[in-house]
Amino acid sequence: MIYSQEEIYKYTGQYDKIVSVSFRYDSDARKKYGAYITGTFYYTPKEKEASEKIIENDDFKKTDGLIKFKIGRGLNDLTKEQIGDLRFEGILASDIIEILSYVKPVENEFSKSDIKNLPDPITIKSNFSEVDEEELTLWTNNQRLRNGYKLIPEEINRHNGIILRKYEGQMPKEHLQNFKNLETGEIKDKIKYHYLNSKYYKDLLSEEEKIEFENLMKQEVDEKIGILRSELQKSQEKWKEVGINYKDALAWLIHFSSSFRSERLTHGKIPVWWDYESLLHIYMRHVSKTQIGERFESRTVFQYKFKDIKRVIETILKNIEEEIIEHFTNNPDKDFRRVGEQSVYFNGDFYEFHISPTGRLRTFYKKI
Repeated sequence: MIYSQEEIYKYTGQYDKIVSVSFRYDSDARKKYGAYITGTFYYTPKEKEASEKIIENDDFKKTDGLIKFKIGRGLNDLTKEQIGDLRFEGILASDIIEILSYVKPVENEFSKSDIKNLPDPITIKSNFSEVDEEELTLWTNNQRLRNGYKLIPEEINRHNGIILRKYEGQMPKEHLQNFKNLETGEIKDKIKYHYLNSKYYKDLLSEEEKIEFENLMKQEVDEKIGILRSELQKSQEKWKEVGINYKDALAWLIHFSSSFRSERLTHGKIPVWWDYESLLHIYMRHVSKTQIGERFESRTVFQYKFKDIKRVIETILKNIEEEIIEHFTNNPDKDFRRVGEQSVYFNGDFYEFHISPTGRLRTFYKKI
């Protein structure tokens, strides 16, 4: 045996390195997966913790055993079944003859307790000053729908609001009934804001519509206040004292979220999205700058700068997007969860989350 499972973790696995693993001639792994595979060694939370304890002692026992492996995207010509077997069953350490990886400074992200950094995003400068943003929105949505992609509720309502503003006077009744109550002439509630917002930006609002639009915006503010109050009541027993004990965090949360509208977090055929309630649930419990209430103080917090939190969530969801889409394709009425030993590993931490059948992200937090 060239490599033990303990040595593999100590020298490679703990650093989450991308590796190329070659198998012994005539080994079971070589027969099943070919001469080599490329990706990263994968550990569940319990396996990670157990391995950390083992390598604390330099004189650890060296044993054979199965090690899970996560295939890198587009790096191996393997079937879905083979990729699943590697991820959930693994390969024997004794079947490995060589492990190759880049030589570079490494750090065990799993054991870090300080703030972590994401690489800076690549900025592509473009001039959209000549582009009609609403026309671009309609085109993008139509392309998604033609290719079998779903829109989130906010996108559907905005799309319909723009369509109604553009074609209201030309629509036959059978189409108009999708946007209005034909008996009262009232625009459907979820569409009305976006219809008036579209007219506002085109400078087409009548005086009566301006008043109606202002009232709608006030109504949305009131709804947000109601959701915020509900979350604050959960945060501590004497919730009315939150404004005194967590003044700065509450002020920052209100400033940060006041203009928030539901948005997508993934861009696949079945998107994951969050609304104001999701946002508050995550940020009030698990983001240090906006963690509010004595009941939430014991919750785990993200080890990232405030500006990076959304990117972390998006990145983790993107990494398992295929699993999410497959789940909702086969089980459209069942929630998608990743908790406990099924939690998702990213950059040294395991994350747990819960997505409803609509694609709405309900919870998201770092596993203890």
